[in-house]
Amino acid sequence: GTFPEFLGNSFTTCRDSSVWAIVENRVYKNGEFVFSAGANGKTIYCDREDNLWISTMRDGLFRYRKSILRNITFEHSLNSFYGVYSDSYNTLWAGGFFSDLTQVDSNGDAIDIVNRKNEGTTATFFESSDGTIWNGYHYCKPENRTATGACLDFERVGQLFGKNVFTILEDSK
Repeated sequence: GTFPEFLGNSFTTCRDSSVWAIVENRVYKNGEFVFSAGANGKTIYCDREDNLWISTMRDGLFRYRKSILRNITFEHSLNSFYGVYSDSYNTLWAGGFFSDLTQVDSNGDAIDIVNRKNEGTTATFFESSDGTIWNGYHYCKPENRTATGACLDFERVGQLFGKNVFTILEDSK
Protein backbone atom coordinates (compact mmCIF):
# COMPACT_ATOMS: atom_id res chain seq x y z
CA GLY A 1 0.00 0.00 0.00
CA THR A 2 0.90 3.63 -0.07
CA PHE A 3 0.66 6.15 2.73
CA PRO A 4 -1.63 9.14 2.28
CA GLU A 5 0.06 12.45 1.65
CA PHE A 6 -0.66 14.54 4.70
CA LEU A 7 1.30 16.88 6.91
CA GLY A 8 1.99 15.61 10.41
CA ASN A 9 2.71 11.99 9.58
CA SER A 10 4.70 10.08 12.16
CA PHE A 11 6.26 6.72 11.31
CA THR A 12 7.70 3.81 13.25
CA THR A 13 9.07 0.37 12.40
CA CYS A 14 8.41 -2.78 14.41
CA ARG A 15 10.67 -5.83 14.79
CA ASP A 16 8.92 -7.60 11.90
CA SER A 17 9.94 -4.65 9.64
CA SER A 18 6.35 -3.46 9.32
CA VAL A 19 6.02 0.30 8.95
CA TRP A 20 3.26 2.00 10.93
CA ALA A 21 2.05 5.57 10.48
CA ILE A 22 -0.39 7.87 12.25
CA VAL A 23 -2.21 10.50 10.17
CA GLU A 24 -4.58 12.52 12.35
CA ASN A 25 -6.48 9.68 14.08
CA ARG A 26 -5.93 7.04 11.38
CA VAL A 27 -3.32 4.32 11.83
CA TYR A 28 -1.78 2.52 8.85
CA LYS A 29 0.40 -0.59 8.61
CA ASN A 30 2.52 -0.84 5.47
CA GLY A 31 0.22 1.69 3.82
CA GLU A 32 -3.03 -0.11 4.66
CA PHE A 33 -5.55 1.43 7.06
CA VAL A 34 -5.80 -0.66 10.27
CA PHE A 35 -7.77 1.31 12.86
CA SER A 36 -8.83 4.72 14.13
CA ALA A 37 -7.28 5.95 17.34
CA GLY A 38 -9.51 7.78 19.78
CA ALA A 39 -7.82 11.13 19.12
CA ASN A 40 -5.45 12.81 16.70
CA GLY A 41 -1.99 11.38 17.22
CA LYS A 42 1.26 13.32 17.19
CA THR A 43 3.77 10.47 17.40
CA ILE A 44 3.59 6.71 16.91
CA TYR A 45 6.25 4.39 18.34
CA CYS A 46 6.71 0.60 18.34
CA ASP A 47 8.47 -0.74 21.44
CA ARG A 48 10.49 -3.99 21.84
CA GLU A 49 7.31 -5.94 22.69
CA ASP A 50 5.66 -4.68 19.48
CA ASN A 51 3.22 -2.48 21.37
CA LEU A 52 2.28 0.61 19.42
CA TRP A 53 2.20 3.81 21.44
CA ILE A 54 0.44 6.93 20.17
CA SER A 55 0.91 10.30 21.83
CA THR A 56 -1.88 12.90 21.66
CA MET A 57 -2.17 16.59 22.42
CA ARG A 58 -4.99 16.31 24.96
CA ASP A 59 -5.95 12.69 25.44
CA GLY A 60 -2.84 11.09 26.91
CA LEU A 61 -1.40 7.99 25.29
CA PHE A 62 -2.97 5.16 23.37
CA ARG A 63 -1.45 1.68 23.45
CA TYR A 64 -2.28 -0.85 20.74
CA ARG A 65 -1.40 -4.32 21.99
CA LYS A 66 -2.60 -7.56 20.41
CA SER A 67 -5.35 -5.73 18.48
CA ILE A 68 -6.68 -3.99 21.61
CA LEU A 69 -6.55 -0.19 21.75
CA ARG A 70 -6.36 1.30 25.25
CA ASN A 71 -6.39 4.98 26.21
CA ILE A 72 -3.95 5.76 29.05
CA THR A 73 -4.13 8.99 31.01
CA PHE A 74 -2.39 10.10 34.18
CA GLU A 75 -4.09 11.77 37.13
CA HIS A 76 -1.37 14.36 37.87
CA SER A 77 -0.54 15.22 34.27
CA LEU A 78 -1.80 17.50 31.51
CA ASN A 79 -1.93 14.38 29.29
CA SER A 80 -0.57 16.46 26.44
CA PHE A 81 2.16 14.48 24.69
CA TYR A 82 4.01 15.22 21.46
CA GLY A 83 6.77 12.64 21.72
CA VAL A 84 7.07 9.07 22.90
CA TYR A 85 10.16 6.83 23.11
CA SER A 86 11.11 3.44 24.52
CA ASP A 87 14.63 3.03 25.92
CA SER A 88 16.88 -0.02 26.34
CA TYR A 89 15.12 -0.82 29.63
CA ASN A 90 11.86 -1.05 27.64
CA THR A 91 10.61 1.91 29.65
CA LEU A 92 8.45 4.37 27.79
CA TRP A 93 9.06 8.11 28.03
CA ALA A 94 6.37 10.62 26.99
CA GLY A 95 6.70 14.39 26.79
CA GLY A 96 5.31 17.48 25.16
CA PHE A 97 5.73 21.25 25.04
CA PHE A 98 5.90 23.00 28.39
CA SER A 99 4.57 19.86 30.04
CA ASP A 100 5.66 17.04 32.27
CA LEU A 101 8.07 14.29 31.33
CA THR A 102 6.33 11.01 32.12
CA GLN A 103 8.03 7.63 32.46
CA VAL A 104 5.70 4.67 31.85
CA ASP A 105 6.11 0.89 32.14
CA SER A 106 4.89 -1.48 29.41
CA ASN A 107 1.54 -1.90 31.19
CA GLY A 108 0.86 1.83 30.93
CA ASP A 109 1.45 2.66 34.60
CA ALA A 110 3.34 5.87 35.41
CA ILE A 111 6.69 5.15 37.06
CA ASP A 112 7.65 8.78 37.47
CA ILE A 113 6.41 12.22 36.42
CA VAL A 114 9.01 14.99 36.26
CA ASN A 115 7.68 18.56 36.35
CA ARG A 116 9.04 20.39 33.31
CA LYS A 117 6.14 22.76 32.67
CA ASN A 118 8.33 25.86 32.37
CA GLU A 119 11.28 24.36 30.54
CA GLY A 120 10.30 24.13 26.87
CA THR A 121 9.88 20.91 24.98
CA THR A 122 10.09 17.46 26.55
CA ALA A 123 9.09 15.76 23.31
CA THR A 124 12.51 14.79 21.95
CA PHE A 125 14.21 11.59 23.11
CA PHE A 126 17.37 9.70 22.34
CA GLU A 127 19.48 7.05 24.06
CA SER A 128 23.15 7.38 23.18
CA SER A 129 25.53 4.45 22.78
CA ASP A 130 26.86 4.90 26.33
CA GLY A 131 23.33 4.48 27.78
CA THR A 132 22.68 8.15 28.47
CA ILE A 133 19.03 9.06 27.96
CA TRP A 134 18.52 12.49 26.40
CA ASN A 135 15.32 14.50 26.66
CA GLY A 136 15.57 17.87 24.94
CA TYR A 137 18.43 19.65 26.70
CA HIS A 138 18.27 17.33 29.72
CA TYR A 139 20.25 14.12 30.03
CA CYS A 140 20.62 11.29 32.51
CA LYS A 141 23.88 9.37 32.69
CA PRO A 142 23.75 5.57 33.08
CA GLU A 143 25.13 5.76 36.64
CA ASN A 144 22.13 7.92 37.58
CA ARG A 145 19.57 5.37 36.37
CA THR A 146 17.86 2.71 38.45
CA ALA A 147 17.53 -0.98 37.57
CA THR A 148 14.19 -0.17 35.87
CA GLY A 149 15.63 2.76 33.90
CA ALA A 150 14.24 5.60 36.01
CA CYS A 151 16.46 8.65 36.23
CA LEU A 152 17.58 9.72 39.69
CA ASP A 153 19.16 12.96 38.50
CA PHE A 154 18.67 14.74 35.18
CA GLU A 155 21.37 17.24 34.24
CA ARG A 156 21.14 20.11 31.74
CA VAL A 157 23.13 21.34 28.79
CA GLY A 158 23.29 24.90 30.13
CA GLN A 159 23.74 26.62 26.76
CA LEU A 160 20.41 25.16 25.60
CA PHE A 161 18.39 25.97 28.73
CA GLY A 162 14.93 27.22 27.77
CA LYS A 163 15.38 26.31 24.11
CA ASN A 164 13.14 23.87 22.28
CA VAL A 165 15.23 20.92 21.09
CA PHE A 166 13.45 18.96 18.36
CA THR A 167 16.10 16.46 17.23
CA ILE A 168 18.97 14.67 18.96
CA LEU A 169 21.38 12.45 17.06
CA GLU A 170 24.73 10.84 17.81
CA ASP A 171 27.38 10.93 15.13
CA SER A 172 29.56 7.91 14.49
CA LYS A 173 32.81 9.57 15.61
